[in-house]
Amino acid sequence: MKLKIFLSAIIFLLLLVPGKSFAEMPDVTAGKIDFDILQGKYFLEKNVFVKVDNHGFTATVAADKAEISMVTKTCIAEGNVTFTHGNFSLACKKAFADWNDKKVDAQGKVKFIDKNIVNVNSEKATFSLDEKIIDFTGKVEIKPEKNFKPSETFTPDKKKKYSHVRYNIETKEFSQPEGSEK
Repeated sequence: MKLKIFLSAIIFLLLLVPGKSFAEMPDVTAGKIDFDILQGKYFLEKNVFVKVDNHGFTATVAADKAEISMVTKTCIAEGNVTFTHGNFSLACKKAFADWNDKKVDAQGKVKFIDKNIVNVNSEKATFSLDEKIIDFTGKVEIKPEKNFKPSETFTPDKKKKYSHVRYNIETKEFSQPEGSEK
């Protein structure tokens, strides 16, 4: 019993002492917040809002419920999920965010909005901040806004659905899509 208390205290202190490799503690709000010190996890429910800043990677996650691991620097969010970074947002049913790898996997009726540029609907999306690329898969619909400028290689057709499309959030361009159906 004493060993378990001692180990809990050590883990608690490790979580409190920031190191250069650790991200800052996220700002967390929710209707119900539980923290398991042994696992280093937050369990959040009702009106969940999480703001993360990890060495220049800033993002917010809003959801019905979420589980955040301070050890692995990951977040699993479910129900009415909205992930926001810069000028764009992803809305979906479920998302997995990894702050170390700077990636987000979204699934279930994904809706992407790059303000005043383009809207995209798909079944799944994977965002990589390092690559500045979002991969959309599964019945991808592209809806350009008035400020959208088509690239030389691809102009989206609002009437088509694609199986896979890549979008560069920096250049605001799509790569040549794979598969299409009317």
